Amino acid sequence: MNSERIEEITVLSGKNRAGGEPENFDEIIIRPGDTLSIVGPTGSGKSAFITDIEIFARNDTATGRTILVNGAHPPPEDYIRDPAKNRWH
Repeated sequence: MNSERIEEITVLSGKNRAGGEPENFDEIIIRPGDTLSIVGPTGSGKSAFITDIEIFARNDTATGRTILVNGAHPPPEDYIRDPAKNRWH
């Protein structure tokens, strides 16, 4: 994938905070203009979920989630190294 505009982000599930059990979803697809609510008690992983999206996690965070762009593509390296080049709008 080249540095084209991001049309969708796919969050692939990882492990939850309760002993590393698989999360209760397979994938979540987010498109520009979508409205999302992320709710849960303190310590449930809301901030970790958002952070995984922001940093384009690649099974390299504590959650084990993977973020894909425009279908099944990993994000371009320049998006990861320089967030200013991220064309997610």
